[in-house]
Amino acid sequence: TLEPGKAVKHLETALSDTPLPPSFSRKAAKLTLKWKALETLESEFKTVKRIYRRKYWWIKHVSEASEFNDGRKRLLFYVLIPYWVTVEGRSIEEAISLTEKWVRKQSRRDRISKAWIRSLARNVKNKNIKPWSLRRIREKDPTIYSMISTITTSSMNCF
Repeated sequence: TLEPGKAVKHLETALSDTPLPPSFSRKAAKLTLKWKALETLESEFKTVKRIYRRKYWWIKHVSEASEFNDGRKRLLFYVLIPYWVTVEGRSIEEAISLTEKWVRKQSRRDRISKAWIRSLARNVKNKNIKPWSLRRIREKDPTIYSMISTITTSSMNCF
């Protein structure tokens, strides 16, 4: 698979070897190729994003819940912040704001440092870290998995 920049260069090289009609300039042809390449990449990106959203359907319910008394930092670390930054494509500041709102909704009174949240959001963005899947949470952290199961089951019963 070619990266976008390499794909455009590859297309430009192919274009330079192709004879064009006199009314069609090389510059217009290059722009057309770049536009088509970007259009293709954009549609592929939308498809991938749709797949991720389907894979992580349950995270929306978790982000709206206010029932987490234990494992809040682990949930933020493994699931919520990676989802907001990587899957939804939010900025670091938006992720910090969403995290602070989510922490305030929880019943516990202890605070989570804004510096820790910012550091985590930057790390997630720089390394392109994806959220854990439900299966991985079930294997690695059964406590959080049981809370997520309760929340998703109760939210599914509301429909």
